[in-house]
Amino acid sequence: MKVITLNKDEFRKCCRDLKTSVDASGFRFDTLVGIATGGDFVASEFEFESTLSIRRQRSLTAAKQGGLGTLISRLPRRINNLLRMAEASCRELCDHIFPPHAEELQLSPEIKTKLCGARKILVVDDAIDSGATAASVVASIKKAAPQADVRLAVITVTRPHPLIRADYSIFGPRTLVRFPWSADSRQS
Repeated sequence: MKVITLNKDEFRKCCRDLKTSVDASGFRFDTLVGIATGGDFVASEFEFESTLSIRRQRSLTAAKQGGLGTLISRLPRRINNLLRMAEASCRELCDHIFPPHAEELQLSPEIKTKLCGARKILVVDDAIDSGATAASVVASIKKAAPQADVRLAVITVTRPHPLIRADYSIFGPRTLVRFPWSADSRQS
């Protein structure tokens, strides 16, 4: 397992590389969906005329954005890397005990309407961990737009066997990425 830190320019380059990978595959999406919040940052770098945003956030992510985030951001980088790896290992262990599952997600009527005429939908996110969030979003989109070819693109996949496989990714399994917006990032 390794941790990679991306500054804003490196993140933009990863997004360009991800988009290039999608383009090179011949997939010409007519609808772009970002899984909020990280996926919205990725989607914005695709510079597509209109992006839909679907919110689905893990409870631990919300906790890190509170008072814990202030403490985490002040720790030395090597300590943060160890904490990230420990957290990822604990989550993997928990997944063996309590296997993750994709919960049904209710899309808003506005998003359902926008998906109605879509033929090729690209869903983007920053990372896939267990895959429960991405699987939930993709399943909900496929239900709302059964006519569409739906594909998933992410910057990184952090586990070897997530619930859903990304069609496109920059970093492979067991690569943890510290994004510019991460709680332990020191960027402005």
